[in-house]
Amino acid sequence: MGVFILWTITGCGSARKAVAPNSADNESLGAAQSSINGGLSAVSAKDIIKAIKDKNTGTISALNGKIKATLTQKDQEQSVPLTFRMVRGKGIWLSALFGVAKAMITPKEVSFYSSVNNLYFVGTFAELSDYIGVQVDYDMLERLFLGESLLPLKPGKTSATYVDDQYRLVPERMSTLFSWWLDINPTAYTLTRASLSDNQGRGSVSMVYADYASIAGVWLPGTLSLTAQSQNTSLALDLEFKQWEPNKPLSFPYKIPSGLNRIQLAKKAPLSHE
Repeated sequence: MGVFILWTITGCGSARKAVAPNSADNESLGAAQSSINGGLSAVSAKDIIKAIKDKNTGTISALNGKIKATLTQKDQEQSVPLTFRMVRGKGIWLSALFGVAKAMITPKEVSFYSSVNNLYFVGTFAELSDYIGVQVDYDMLERLFLGESLLPLKPGKTSATYVDDQYRLVPERMSTLFSWWLDINPTAYTLTRASLSDNQGRGSVSMVYADYASIAGVWLPGTLSLTAQSQNTSLALDLEFKQWEPNKPLSFPYKIPSGLNRIQLAKKAPLSHE
């Protein structure tokens, strides 16, 4: 999240119609199809987590497509088309403005540059976590694009409530570092809203997903609205995903041009770790 936001700020100067689950999907979700009017008496977090898993019958090992990103900050709005490539567990690659701005993110390193603004950055997720005020990592960024819970959902360690006509899942035992929750559509079993906030009050990120479609047996969001607040910044980022192509061989052409100025993030007291 942090790298995507920071790269959009420094590097960058129609939504798909939702597809309803078919009858086979509904049958596989029967264990969690409780009487909503009667509350959650017949539904457990375990049932909901299983329904989410049953709904996604395929696998996404690689994904590429287009993203329209619209950033709003301090009453100013800018939009930029992006090319997106991802191989799960290996890397995420983004290119904008005919390749004059690119980002390369791996589990170990975050890197991006903008020839337009004469800037580049190379660092770690720990540095970005300190900057945005919320601890994030590579796996979270992958799950963000795929419409998955940012943190793994564990049966027996997650509780369910019913909030605003949605199933809300929260951990039974909250981390000392951060608080989080997510909302699940009670009929489609897709992620609709999520929130992640630092327990020290240093930052928070909220997400709203919509317009899901089934791609390679996996339900992926068509839009994502992300709002981030921290001691450094407050902004909104709207993403519209287009032309998704799953599970094809992908390359990551990336080289930082010479002569650019390195971005130095503001130094702050580091986030504590468990």
